[in-house]
Amino acid sequence: MFQNIKSIKNIQKQLVKCKSTILNTPSRKFANFSPQNYSNLGGYALIGSGTAGLMYLMYRGQMLAQERYQMPMSQIQQMHFFNRTVQERIRSTMGYFTGGLFATGLMVGLLRNSMLAITNPWILLFGSLGLLIGTQVTNYYQSPILKHLLWGGFISTMALTMVPLISMAGMPVVYDALFATGISMGGLGLVAYNAPSEQFLRWGGALGMGLAGMIGIGIASIFYPSKNLFNIWLYGGLILFCLFVLYDTQQIIYRAKINPYYDPINESLSIYLDAIMIFQRFLLIFMSNRNKK
Repeated sequence: MFQNIKSIKNIQKQLVKCKSTILNTPSRKFANFSPQNYSNLGGYALIGSGTAGLMYLMYRGQMLAQERYQMPMSQIQQMHFFNRTVQERIRSTMGYFTGGLFATGLMVGLLRNSMLAITNPWILLFGSLGLLIGTQVTNYYQSPILKHLLWGGFISTMALTMVPLISMAGMPVVYDALFATGISMGGLGLVAYNAPSEQFLRWGGALGMGLAGMIGIGIASIFYPSKNLFNIWLYGGLILFCLFVLYDTQQIIYRAKINPYYDPINESLSIYLDAIMIFQRFLLIFMSNRNKK
């Protein structure tokens, strides 16, 4: 996997080079935007991936901060796993997770040739952040219409961040990344769902440290571009987010059993963002493998 990493370095150089190209290109040059314009797409892919990653880090940091103040499991009254209410909550959460992924794919298809795909990155960043916060704080039962509108808006912004990278990769590579992501998410989810104990919930601290390390590597890469740092970010991040799938799946089950107020949309965001991060990394890995041939 780590042999012949020159192609990975070339992708990194291309993305960094195209970032400066975009910042210095007049806006009229984007009037004839097309997926084949890879020199521009590389820069927007970099910005889009960074925006999606920042959304994940913001969400994950907030969730880990909240989990610090949870009561010990032994002091919490839990419903049984096979309780009808628990099962309905889990099914509803998985429904929003699946619907979010389907809506993301649909939006990417609809917006692949749209000027919205090259919108101002700051507007996209703050728009995504605002919609994410709005989705989390809106009451699922008291304001269901507003909740779903905010959730749909956040899904749309995440789709926009992925359009340049997907256009640059090409559909054969995208299909491979989708298949790999589906197999990974499905397999890990089944392991966590059928685990006889809640052992993966004890990984929160270690995963938080790993996430902090990914943040540090990302910041360091800005000031010191390095193929080694890029490899750690790419492959280390893939392993980290796969572990988060195990953790988040059991968190959904655990909260479905204990929370008097359960919001399936909020609970689905964790594994939705896990899937987005895993897909992006598989896409970059397969793109590098294609360039080796």
